[in-house]
Amino acid sequence: MIRIKESTKNHQDQLWRWFNYEDAKGRKGIDEVGEDITFVRGTEEADIGVSWHGAPVQSVSIPKCILMKNEPPIYNVFFGRNLSDERFTKVYASVMASHKLNNGDAYYNIPRYEFPLIKKYFEKPKTELLCMMLRNKPWSYRVNSLDYKNRNYNRNSLLKYRKNMDRALCRILGKNKYHSYGGPWCKECFHGEIDNKWEVLSKYKFIFCPENSRFDGYVTEKPIQPMCMGSIPIYFGAPDIYEYLPKGTFIDADKFNVKELAEYIKYMPHSEYIGYLKRIRKFITTDESKRFTSVEFTNKFMKVLEKIE
Repeated sequence: MIRIKESTKNHQDQLWRWFNYEDAKGRKGIDEVGEDITFVRGTEEADIGVSWHGAPVQSVSIPKCILMKNEPPIYNVFFGRNLSDERFTKVYASVMASHKLNNGDAYYNIPRYEFPLIKKYFEKPKTELLCMMLRNKPWSYRVNSLDYKNRNYNRNSLLKYRKNMDRALCRILGKNKYHSYGGPWCKECFHGEIDNKWEVLSKYKFIFCPENSRFDGYVTEKPIQPMCMGSIPIYFGAPDIYEYLPKGTFIDADKFNVKELAEYIKYMPHSEYIGYLKRIRKFITTDESKRFTSVEFTNKFMKVLEKIE
């Protein structure tokens, strides 16, 4: 039995939650563990600590901790640059990251909890054309620019791309065909904050979902959420995206200019639209999508534990 304790700052019990997410077939990662591990808190003794983004784990030293990096270096200079340095990855017992690190021990896709929503939302009638639901954080780009050691990460940032695409889609499609949520976005097409994210997303045929940055392997919830809603994701992010999502389950924004993209979705034949949905359903309801499930993540985590032991 291995006792695991997590850092509490901003990520209380996150690993435990990830282990318990259900996939489309009702399977959970925690079922793969059995009695091999247990989670402890507070002053209880632990064998291994899980440090989220470098936050300290109470009563567990850094050499006995697994460093977990959910965000790529562009996100924040304060933990992004430092925790990508090789000197940091060497002092932890192991490093797991949601983007590919040359010196990381294990790469993972963040497990998704949206799979059970397929039953409720996938078949819901789509009455609207296109939306983008994101909160942009331009301060990350500005903060990175202040530090010469971190400026190089700005070339991977998609914060400006998001803003430019929002303006262009609003101009080309107009406020009746394109809606944005979260912000800050173009006022003409902006629909503000929302109470029920899933009810809103499930109304749209297409959802524009660029990542916050462009790194190999960094494929987050952005394309998976639209798929579970029965919407077609328009994706821009990881250069190696076809290693993670099958061709024909998403629209690759990298293949179009913005005018071509707007025309493509606006005039897409119904048969082609239905073809996308069939391929999406097959992907998210079978083991094709297992890399985004808690079962796959848990197995990767357990392999890291075995190496540490």
